[in-house]
Amino acid sequence: MKDMLLYICIIEDCSKPDILYIGRSYRMSHIRHDHFECWDCLLCSSPRAQPMIFLTVRDLREHIKCDHAESVSES
Repeated sequence: MKDMLLYICIIEDCSKPDILYIGRSYRMSHIRHDHFECWDCLLCSSPRAQPMIFLTVRDLREHIKCDHAESVSES
């Protein structure tokens, strides 16, 4: 089954806030291309879940430490 939903960018200061993306993969492509200093949590990734996007590496690390401590070692 194909994704039939329309998506908008979830980055607060996006320069293209009104563009609709046909499917999650197109929106993620936009985020990776136009917001290259953003990070998403691969541990939270799933086809049905909203991606967890972080504007700093520090925020991503804190998220991983708090939400995925049992899954990831601190090396």
